[in-house]
Amino acid sequence: MAERHIVGLDAWRAGLLTGGLLFHGTMLHGEHLAFDLIEMVSTAFRMAAFFAIAGFLAERSLRNRRPVDWIANRSLRIGIPAIFGVAVISPLIWVMLAFNLPADRLAAELPFQWHHLWFLYALLLYQVVAYLLAERVAPRRIARVIAVVRNLGQASVVVALSVLSLTVMILISWLVLRFAPPVYQRMLMDMRLILGYLPLYLFGMALAASPALRGRLLSDVRLPAIVLALSACAYLVWRFAYAPYSDDVEGAEIQIRFVVAALCPPAAVILVIRSALRIRTASPLTRRLCDASFTIYVVHFPLLFATNLLAARYQWPVLIEYAAAILVVGTVSYIFHVAVVRRSPPLALLLNGQLPATWSSRKPSGTQPLEL
Repeated sequence: MAERHIVGLDAWRAGLLTGGLLFHGTMLHGEHLAFDLIEMVSTAFRMAAFFAIAGFLAERSLRNRRPVDWIANRSLRIGIPAIFGVAVISPLIWVMLAFNLPADRLAAELPFQWHHLWFLYALLLYQVVAYLLAERVAPRRIARVIAVVRNLGQASVVVALSVLSLTVMILISWLVLRFAPPVYQRMLMDMRLILGYLPLYLFGMALAASPALRGRLLSDVRLPAIVLALSACAYLVWRFAYAPYSDDVEGAEIQIRFVVAALCPPAAVILVIRSALRIRTASPLTRRLCDASFTIYVVHFPLLFATNLLAARYQWPVLIEYAAAILVVGTVSYIFHVAVVRRSPPLALLLNGQLPATWSSRKPSGTQPLEL
């Protein structure tokens, strides 16, 4: 593939990030079928596809830069917003909860945790793996591994990735429940996603490295589509035929999402990357969304907390409250990026991962989408 900018990757990445508004908008709401469906769809593909795209972009970037320069740049652009999130955004959320939760529930909330920014810590880990591969592993050895993956074929790769992710997630969940103090368990459960999605990040790198692998695995959409369709049908059958008679719907729902988070993403990743590589142009609106998506994702979470806590006082119908919160938070986040973050180098660094011009040899024009 020619080393050209692939706008479809930017478009999908921005869409997957801003899709977090729909997912996190269900916070502080009770059980509702619409929220369960939103969470299930998000679990099936959103962050897994995001990490696969991140791996794809990482491989392309490593071709054109020294690995040490690449990891140094990314460590700043990802690490600084990650630290800011734990040090500033997380305590802000805790303060909001302190005014609205009873003491027994507040005791289970940590003032310093990664919340929605766990994905930044995943990327910090993944970039170390990518750096070690580029710096320590001979290209011919990587090429041999990619050739083995190519010869396996699409079905075997989908199954292998699913089984590997599921195994890792089960192991990490067991370790957290077995050894972590209860107050840290909810936060550390994100480690099952951080480590469970690492194979998909590496899969994205492999796809970027090998046109032959892309040709073999991305050419046919039937199997991935069938996997996702059967998973959706199985969930709907369970939800409408069996859940009404279950004594523990919430517990079963959690277990099903756990399995879906491992089994569906490999199939979804194939469809998403295939779609991204076929997109040739992006509208001005899409480009503006790409520019703002990182800021929107960083700031939307505390804004959703504040909006939902405020709306809860008025007891609106739950779906109206949800839609209003999404609309308000999405609009405010975007305006905040355009009117404030783009014009403030310190905020652009903290909330958008944009290094000041004096830190980089390349002079930026506005803000550049962070290649996560």
